[in-house]
Amino acid sequence: MRTELTQSYRFIIADDHPLFRRGLSNFLRARFEDCLVDHVDNGKELLAACGKNDYDIVFLDMRMPQMSGHETAQALLKLKPETKIIVLTMYDDQAHTIEMLQLGIKGYLVKDCAEEDLIAAVESVLQGAYYLANRNMDELLWKAIHADNTNANNTLSHREIEVLQLICKEYSNREIAKRLFISVRTVENHRHHIHAKTHTHNAAGLVKYAASKGWV
Repeated sequence: MRTELTQSYRFIIADDHPLFRRGLSNFLRARFEDCLVDHVDNGKELLAACGKNDYDIVFLDMRMPQMSGHETAQALLKLKPETKIIVLTMYDDQAHTIEMLQLGIKGYLVKDCAEEDLIAAVESVLQGAYYLANRNMDELLWKAIHADNTNANNTLSHREIEVLQLICKEYSNREIAKRLFISVRTVENHRHHIHAKTHTHNAAGLVKYAASKGWV
């Protein structure tokens, strides 16, 4: 089953395990129509490829030869600050997640994540949001975003504002997903981000916040 996103995208996978790269490439091609998938096995090759091409999403392993995932992300975001990076790794701990979020990555998943998590992550990141397959998502985003109060990442994206406005109209997650042509999981992810960015914990808080901004 293909995702609702049908625009042609270009992805690149940076991972030193050929079998994993091949499996992820096949998965992406099967679910995102007409996408192009490049792959490299280390950070230096990734930087060279990104210097020549623009990618909609970079999939990055944390542990690679020559340059670590952290070093690679730091160098890549300095070269192209707008780059959307999803980390795919075996490291599943808050310290690594927060550290990478503070660098500017958009998604963080473990390699044994469910297929629906990977699809939701791609959808969210393509739309300018974050994605963390972690039950402590709100807490991690809060720590990363507010480590520096001047960080612009606490600003709601256009899609997040759309979701917020529909929440204020009492639409369910399923209704929002249908209206915006995204998955229910992506809507849930947007809600997590909105709560984290607006310091709210329930729908009433979201309505109050939206009203203060003149969005409802």
